Amino acid sequence: MVHGLKRFLRSFILTKWKPRCRMKTPALYLLFVSVAMVMFYMMILALPRYNRHVATSKSTVHRRYAVHTMYGNGDGSGLTYGFFNRSAENYGNFTQSSIWVNPDLDLLHIEKPNVLPNFKNPCWYERLYGSDVYKNNKYLVVSRSARHKSLELISEWSKRLLANRNTAQRLRCLPYFQVIGQPKCGSTDLFWRIMRHKDVFSPPIKELHWWSRNRQGKNVNFTDIIPLPQYVDMFDQAALQIEKSPDIDDQEMKYYSKILGEASVSTFWENDDWFHYPENAYHDDPVYTNADYIKKLLPDSKLILLLRNPIDRLFSDYLYFNMGKKSSEAFHQRMLNGITVYRNCTETHSMRHCVYNRAVALHSATRLRVGLYIIYLRDWLKVFPREQLLILRLEDYSRDLAGVIKKVFSFLKLRKLNETEFNHVIHVPIANERKNKDKQVGQMMEKTKELLREFYEPYNRELADLLGDDRFLWSSTVESDEDEDDEEYDDNMDDEKSEAPVKTTGISTSPDDNDLSRGSTDPSHDETGPSRDDEAPSRDGTGPPRDEKQHLATDKVTSDDKQNTYNIEGKRSTKEGEEMEEEEEEGVDSPKERDDNEDTTDDRVTYKRVKFAIKKAKLKSDYYYSGYN
Repeated sequence: MVHGLKRFLRSFILTKWKPRCRMKTPALYLLFVSVAMVMFYMMILALPRYNRHVATSKSTVHRRYAVHTMYGNGDGSGLTYGFFNRSAENYGNFTQSSIWVNPDLDLLHIEKPNVLPNFKNPCWYERLYGSDVYKNNKYLVVSRSARHKSLELISEWSKRLLANRNTAQRLRCLPYFQVIGQPKCGSTDLFWRIMRHKDVFSPPIKELHWWSRNRQGKNVNFTDIIPLPQYVDMFDQAALQIEKSPDIDDQEMKYYSKILGEASVSTFWENDDWFHYPENAYHDDPVYTNADYIKKLLPDSKLILLLRNPIDRLFSDYLYFNMGKKSSEAFHQRMLNGITVYRNCTETHSMRHCVYNRAVALHSATRLRVGLYIIYLRDWLKVFPREQLLILRLEDYSRDLAGVIKKVFSFLKLRKLNETEFNHVIHVPIANERKNKDKQVGQMMEKTKELLREFYEPYNRELADLLGDDRFLWSSTVESDEDEDDEEYDDNMDDEKSEAPVKTTGISTSPDDNDLSRGSTDPSHDETGPSRDDEAPSRDGTGPPRDEKQHLATDKVTSDDKQNTYNIEGKRSTKEGEEMEEEEEEGVDSPKERDDNEDTTDDRVTYKRVKFAIKKAKLKSDYYYSGYN
């Protein structure tokens, strides 16, 4: 019986495996074992990346393993985070020592760095005592890009230490500007377009969220804080680039005009841990917010705030962050529950108290509070002068991209770009566009729009009154007036108006970022609008034939130089294009098709491309982005 079993197994192995793999059985075993050993070796190498960053007590030699355990009143107030002390004499007990009493979190009394006057960006020099200065940085745990940049910097610091250990130093910088808000308002796209300016540098992580979340250690589950030096570490690569590119370089003086910035869209609104800090103790509302801490360290900081119709922002926020099943009906039910929670809260408290109360936000299960812009803006304007804040609307950014980008560059006091450099900023894909599966959810229900319009309307009115601009009402009347103004502006377009970019495939960069949208809440206005993909010429060569004059005109405009048919103002720059426009308006009949099918296909493709370019010049600038989310 044993002999028969062996013969069966031998025949199975040789007849089944060998013909398929064309390899002898021992070789298969050897290959399997080799692959397993390689995978095991790679796992061993990857283990150091997952550093737990345990907190080490300074008074004792034992390690305190942080456990995210909260003590409080049950409503989100009075919370502290305890550490599990694994010492021999106190095994299994929680101590009341908290990360919130760490002196490194006290930004109001921290020593402010002495910035150098010959740097436009706030920078200073710091002595180097060793090259491995990033070994305890918590950002390296969560960002592969930051780890790679740190290795490059360690090599640079090693060279400086070898050259002269006694005088080795590195340039340290804080951001010159910050895009502080808001999520799902286009901040990602704006930030990366700013980064395309050659005088601006960025950290390896776009959203550091240090002021609002991560200085308390939220990204490492509150096991330890992230002090200010570790936040500044994230700008070392950009600081090195600034140091290597002075604008004035002579023996008497060097001046550096390059700048760096970051875009954490939680900075404007998220202050969920305000009640932990001693300066806010015994208060129902926060006395000090993120604005006060930034003012302490960066009094001259440039702050960019990008806002959007709060109704459209909330729906986009729901589609982006909701991981479950999404539908307009489920969104409506969430809004009913969320608005009820906030209305119940405002019966006994102010809206500011409810907005800064994390328990209320969690109970509402929505991010309604993010759209209450006026509540947060008042706190920022108490600290910063109005000229240090640039407040933009996503609707304007979508309608007049070139104009808004010029305004941003002027606000940051950057050098003026030539036409080629400016096109390099404008003609790039849209960042963080809405995903196709989210587009399938459809539009918000009309009753949901009416519900949210009623909730947000009084706060939008306060915002418009504070800024002296009725556009921040996001009402249908204001939007129609803007359209009329745009038509008059297009008829009298000046030479400095830049052509808006053609929509291309979007790219996604971060979860707390933004998508570009028309942003209208008028029931008579479809949010999505006509799609740009519907206008674009198909690649199969189909399309209406042309007459002989169109043939002569379009042969001069190929796919490579079709954009050159229009100048920077969006006006027609060739006589052939004008003739084609007149013929198209007059409705010239189509001639007979050519006998050569290949030539006909090429001609039709060229015809549709030129027709698409003509439409682009005719339409209003706000139509360019009508297909964005």
